Amino acid sequence: MRRSGTNRIIRRVTGALELPKETALNLPVITMTGAEELLIENYRGLVEYTGELVRIYAGAFTVRVEGTGLVLARVAAEFITVCGRITNVAFVY
Repeated sequence: MRRSGTNRIIRRVTGALELPKETALNLPVITMTGAEELLIENYRGLVEYTGELVRIYAGAFTVRVEGTGLVLARVAAEFITVCGRITNVAFVY
């Protein structure tokens, strides 16, 4: 079975059972507080990190965070938090 067919079945079962999609499909959960903090749960890994650019692999895409004074405030297996003056967030497929 193709991957897209499998995802379609998982999405239907998730909806029928009222399960959170991010859990069943292993999707990232992204929370931004103002323009100063970005929290990504269920991330896969850190790709690039400078004071102006952070790239985080999140499975189906990479999250590109641009800004000034960017720091990795908290890094754990389950989540990563980027703090600083965030000017742009992009999802690169």
